[in-house]
Amino acid sequence: MLALSLIGCVNRTGFQLKDESGCQDCYHSFYFLTSDGTEASRQKAVSLALEGDYSGARALLFQTNPGATADDSPCFLSNNQGLLELLQGQNGRALELLWEAHRQCPDNTDIENNLKNQLSRFPSSAR
Repeated sequence: MLALSLIGCVNRTGFQLKDESGCQDCYHSFYFLTSDGTEASRQKAVSLALEGDYSGARALLFQTNPGATADDSPCFLSNNQGLLELLQGQNGRALELLWEAHRQCPDNTDIENNLKNQLSRFPSSAR
């Protein structure tokens, strides 16, 4: 069972997942990312994902976003899609999307931390 608690910031909204290694009080933080210019539908997609409406969130994430800047749209979109997959228990697909987001924006520390936290959820024998 996933333990979720919400964390809010200006350009990121996050959740925590309980560590599956057996540590009672260990959680990993993950952050959905949006820029100041993100259209309302993308922000709504994050809210829907955190509320458990994954199909609604997916539909809004895949809508075209003409107002997005070329610099952040692809990597933020891959990051957010990866976290949506993570919330649905699709750990492998989430890892692929988070890696793609990191490849697109290697200097973004939030994306890098999401990727590191997802990698830490896999047993070392599976890496």
